[in-house]
This record gives sequence, structure tokens and C-alpha cells, in this order.
Amino acid sequence: MVGERRRRSTVRERSATFDEPRSGDSSWYMVVARPAARPPTPEDVTPGLPHARTGASWHLAALLYLLLGFALWYHAWVHGPGSTLPAGSIDPEQSVWFLGWAAHGAHPFFTSAMYSPQGVNLLDNTSTLALGVALAPLTALFGPVVTFNVAVVLAPATSALAASFAARRYIPWAPAAFVAGLVYGFGPFLATDLQVGHLNLTFAPVPPLVVLLLDELLVTQRRDPRWVGAVLGLLVVVQFFVSTEVLAIMAVVGCLALVTLALAHRAQVRRRLRHAAPGIAIGAGIVLVALAYPAWFALLGPEHVSGPVFGSTAEATSTLWATIAPHGERPGVRFISRGNGAYLGVPLVVVLALGAVLLRRARTFLYFAAMAAVCFVMSLGPSLHVTDANTHVPLPAAVLAHIPVLWSIMPSRFGLFVDLFAALAVGMVVDRLRGVALASSKRARPMGRPGTSPALLAGAVARVVIASLAAALPWPYAVRAIRLPASVHTPEFEALPPGSVISTYPTNPLRQGPMLVAQALGGYRFALLGGYAIVPGPDGHTSEQPRADPLERLYAAGALGTLGPGLSSREVDDVRRALVRLHVAAVLVDGSATGGPAVATALDEVLGPPTLRAPGVAGWITARTR
Repeated sequence: MVGERRRRSTVRERSATFDEPRSGDSSWYMVVARPAARPPTPEDVTPGLPHARTGASWHLAALLYLLLGFALWYHAWVHGPGSTLPAGSIDPEQSVWFLGWAAHGAHPFFTSAMYSPQGVNLLDNTSTLALGVALAPLTALFGPVVTFNVAVVLAPATSALAASFAARRYIPWAPAAFVAGLVYGFGPFLATDLQVGHLNLTFAPVPPLVVLLLDELLVTQRRDPRWVGAVLGLLVVVQFFVSTEVLAIMAVVGCLALVTLALAHRAQVRRRLRHAAPGIAIGAGIVLVALAYPAWFALLGPEHVSGPVFGSTAEATSTLWATIAPHGERPGVRFISRGNGAYLGVPLVVVLALGAVLLRRARTFLYFAAMAAVCFVMSLGPSLHVTDANTHVPLPAAVLAHIPVLWSIMPSRFGLFVDLFAALAVGMVVDRLRGVALASSKRARPMGRPGTSPALLAGAVARVVIASLAAALPWPYAVRAIRLPASVHTPEFEALPPGSVISTYPTNPLRQGPMLVAQALGGYRFALLGGYAIVPGPDGHTSEQPRADPLERLYAAGALGTLGPGLSSREVDDVRRALVRLHVAAVLVDGSATGGPAVATALDEVLGPPTLRAPGVAGWITARTR
């Protein structure tokens, strides 16, 4: 009897393997009792696909993701990637400006080419410096507009490939990992912000890789922790120069994930940390050395913004209804993202519920599902919204509004990590369904009954999920032709010396897009008094308007319709002195803008008759530069 009990105990021990495709890892949250892994047979390899262990599978996945990225932007590439930009927002023009500046060779953190003479702290803005530097050769060859249109193709493709790569640690079947990449890289959050070219939010290959490296450093612990920590530190540095907001969200999610893991396995924390300590030290050292000056520059450097970047973020939150309603987003989210990035859809929620049954003993799946839920709660913001109505039920994200730096996070953008963890969980469900169908098929074969095709069953579930997500998004994306200001092509404007400062009306930042593109395409040979960026206002808090002066007050009166038919002699002198003090070389007034004719009439009194004329534009080359 004793021998029999020992034999059974040994069998049970051998049958408890780790829920990880590369068996043998001591993953402390992956243990699941199931039959021991066996070497793959030809029956396990899906016909027509490369074996999951070969590099060909990655090449195929990358190609498919790229093709899908091109399909999203079909209209841009058909009508010309050098002459079109996404429709519906001025943000693409700003991104073009930032990409061009990164390749311009000037100060990477600061510019006075906008909001002259004070300038702009680029690290307080969505300047995506890492992406601009990486694509600088392309910008030098084809210009920043083409670079932007290449970047919006690469953003979802690289994000999906990174998620698929991370998923392969937990998912043995390569097609299921491919599905995980699709749900993340082309899922609702990234696809929604991608339509208006938000590269800072949609170029997101770093978060999946950070999940993978933290798993290796703190959980699996197979490789030298020093190398793992070094790579992790470099990824943090890269993410800082892609998006500081995503980095801040990643830090919050990482803390929540690690605390959850530590509380569930308190007995192992000390031993795991001893192994990880060298990697943590090296990674922290790399981050400290590489980001000490940039972080200071962003927080305390020239023209930095004080306080929350967006003021109150309480309107930019997800809702319970938005999860299953394709267009159920709140107005604040619609304004900043042009759509519902929180949408998951009923099919995906059902698949996750099915996974909770099929994989109820797989701690990896349960952990990813739990983290998706945690991130979703954070995306709901400081209080619960079932629909747009506030229930005033307090939520954990309310704490962020009181923590410097973190108070600038838009709660709805936790949706990026909802999609990441949901994607990993969905990939595991698809893989598990294949296993169930495979087992069913093998049982049916000796009895002469037709079995269920594993690939067809898993593929059908994956297609339903992906089709549900795709149906909620406007693919392919709409684009519009670039229209440069006619004034920049006049002989008078082209004769201006490099570095000339240009004043334009209207000064509304949302009307500055064409001039920003003209500036980037022209190699930043002129500067603007205004622009479109985040700058400090009189109180140091966020503003997008140029600083007040007599010229700006004249423009404001024109926009408000309060500019009278004549200026006093004092007003004329004040405007002239402002033009000299600001070193303005040319003034351009859009006659079609609200108040444009009145502003042009007023400037006639200050500068005399226009000396530059273009269709719809009245312009003056100041006496100082004639």
C-alpha cells in the first residue's frame, strides 16, 4: 500500500507541469495540472502554416500585420503618401511637424520655431522623439509627410508583432499567438486613436515586451538577470521618448501587477527578489543615467508646464456601456480620440467568460483576465459611469488626480493595457479550444465518427472576435489632401531671410495645421508667433495660445467681432512696437476667417497697404526686412 501511494504521488507530481510552451520554467503563477507535454507530432502542425518554432512563422506574422496596416491606410497610399493626411483632426499636422523636427538636427527637446520667441518644451508635448529619430533617414529622403504615413502603418503592425512575440511564452500554438497580436495591435484602443494619427499612443510595441521581460526577471528566471534588466531599462528609455503618458500608465499598471503577484505568493517574494536584484539595479541605473536630464527638462526646464497638462481629466473616462456598445463613448473621449477605444464587444467578453471555464485551473489565464479587469476599472476614472451619467461611486483612479505627473493621465487610456491583457487571455482561449477539439477528434477517430477540426473551431472563434472588433471601426481610414497656404509660394514670402518670424491670423491653434506642414516641408526656414502645442500660460499652467501682447489683443478682438473700424494712435503705436519687439518679418491674414477683413483693415492703418497678396490672403512684409 505504501508503495502504491508513492507511485501515485510520483505520477501526480509528474503530471503537474507549467502552463508554458517551453516546459521546465519555474513560473510561480503558471502552474496548472494537466498531462505532461509531449513532443509535437505532424498532426499537431496546422497544414499550410510554418512550424511555430521556426523563424518563418515570425516572418509570416510580420508580413500579415504589415499588409493589414497598409489596408487600414489604403486611401492614403492610393492618393499619395506625400500629399494626404488623416481626416478629422489637426493632430496629424502636429505629428508631421514633430517628425520633421526630430530629423532637422536642432535641439531635440526645445524649439523656438513655434510660439516665437518664447518657444516650446517638446518633452511636454507628444513629440515622439524616438520614432522621429528612428525614421530620420526616411524623412531626409522623402519628407516628413511620407514618414508620417509610413509610421501610421508601422504603429499597429509593430505593436501586434510585439504582442504576438510576448504571447508565445504562454501560448504553444503560433496562430493563437497571432490572434493575440491582432486583438492588441489592431484592437479598439489602438485602432481608434490611429485614425487621427496619435503616434504617441498607437506606436506601442514596448508594453508587451515589458510584460515579457518582467516575467523573465521576476517569475521564470531562466536567463541572466543583468541582461534582462539592461534590456528592460532600455525599453523604459525608449518609451519615455515615444510617450511619457503611456510610460506613466505602464508604471501604474506595473505596480498593480507586481503587488497583486506578490500578495498571491508572499512566501516566494524574498527568494525571487534576490535573483532579480542585479537586473533591477542595472535597469534602474540605465534609466537614471539616460533620463535624469530629459526628465528634469520636461518637469523644470525652459517653458515647462506646471500642474496637470489637461486640467481635469474626469470627462475622459470609459463607461460600462462603452465596453459593449461600439459608439457608447463619453463626449470627452470622443473629443480626444474620435471614437470608442474602450469597446470590447459581446463576442470577446463571451470568449473570456468561456476561458474562465475552460482554463479555470490555468493561473496564467486567470492572472491576465484579472489584470484586464483591474486596468478596466482604472479606465473608468475617479467615479463610476454606467453610461454618460455619473453614479458618484468612487473608484481607485481618483487617487491619481492627487499625484504629481500621474495627474495628467487620461483614464480612458488605461484601455491600452485592457486590450493587451485581454489579447493574451483571448489567445490562450483560442489555443485551449484547439486542444479540446484535437482531443475530441482523437477520441472520435477509433469509433468511426467524424471529429471536430481543431483549426476550424479555434479559427471560427477567433474570426468572430476579430470581426466584432473590426465592425466597430471605420476601416479603411478617411484621409484628406494637404492644402498648403498660398502665401508661402509667393515671391515676396520666398525672399524672406532664413529665421524670419511670421505672424498669422487667425491665431486659433486648430487653424495652424497648413502652416505647420509648410514649415516642416520648408525645412523650418521661418518661425511662427503661434502654432499648435502645449505651452505655459501666464500662470504656468497649460495653454495653447501665444502670450498676450498688443498684436495678439488685436487678433482676439477680430475673432470676437469687437474690433472697431478705426484704431487710436496709441493702439497703432502699440502694435508697431510689438511687431518690432517680436522681430516679425511678415504678417499674413486669412480673409475667409471670422474677423479676417476687420483685422486686415486694422493692419492697413498700422503697416499701410498689403505688400503680399495671394488668393484669400492679405500680407505685409514689414519695413525692417524690405
